[in-house]
Amino acid sequence: MRRCSAILVLLPLAAGCDLLWPPSTEDTGPITWTGRVLDGPYDGENGVFTGGSFEVTDLEGNLLARGEEPWADDPGAWRIDVRGDWPVAIHLAAEGVLGAVWRSTTPATDGYWYTGALFAYDEATWMPFFEQFDDVGLLDPDERWFWGAPEDPEAWAGAAFTLTDGALESAEIMAFEADDEGFLVPAGDGPVVYLLAFGLAPGDVRLEVSTGDGRTMSETWPARGAEVISAWFLALPREN
Repeated sequence: MRRCSAILVLLPLAAGCDLLWPPSTEDTGPITWTGRVLDGPYDGENGVFTGGSFEVTDLEGNLLARGEEPWADDPGAWRIDVRGDWPVAIHLAAEGVLGAVWRSTTPATDGYWYTGALFAYDEATWMPFFEQFDDVGLLDPDERWFWGAPEDPEAWAGAAFTLTDGALESAEIMAFEADDEGFLVPAGDGPVVYLLAFGLAPGDVRLEVSTGDGRTMSETWPARGAEVISAWFLALPREN
């Protein structure tokens, strides 16, 4: 079973900041990760995520590194030193922003993620979207939300989904496609553009996917309280 998560596309870049890896971690030398973080999914008119916290943890939730905004004339551009080629979670938090958690693997060399690959959710902009769904109020510190977006909606048509929350309970997950007018409707056996779930219990949240042609994927997010699990750019294994 192949594990797939959000893909942060990398280009060469060099920079530096303090490294916070635990002493027990094998020393492979730090690499620098740099890029712009937005305040919502890319739409060409986004603001930026600035003035908050950008933390990288291991998959057990241990803090590994903190990002910084080193350029006063370029808010929203973040820089962080990390161990190369390592599975991590990325946590974004700020006042007036719905926190976000991402899963990824750090690049093997100094790298730059494309604008739009990482974002949080400006509360004033995105709460009206979330409030369209039944029983959704403010994001409680003791719960998590889930928002997934497949990289190829057609490939997910008719797929089966299982979402397990931190209490090891199966959570209700809603799959949507877009109709001809651009409105979200239940996907049924159609292409899946979004997966959404709310009120998830504290702890790791795991998504498992299987398609009619036999492909499968799974991923786990070590979410903190009051975070939106950002399961964007999800990819299935290639067909044989």
